[in-house]
Amino acid sequence: MVVGSRKREASLEGDITLSLLDTELGRVKSVKCLDVDIDEYLTWDNHMLSIRQKVTRNLSVLRRVKPFLKRKN
Repeated sequence: MVVGSRKREASLEGDITLSLLDTELGRVKSVKCLDVDIDEYLTWDNHMLSIRQKVTRNLSVLRRVKPFLKRKN
């Protein structure tokens, strides 16, 4: 992953190729590190989308099990 602003990345000429021990490395747009999604522009977009999906999924599970839970007064 090449990290930088959109403006700086646009100023680079051609594609950037990185290699390690004569093996070309593929480029990715984002990575997950310590459960935080980091994208190439260092924005929170991917991370927030991931969190929103997790919350939605968990709320859906809670809605489905709610009728089976007893309310304590």
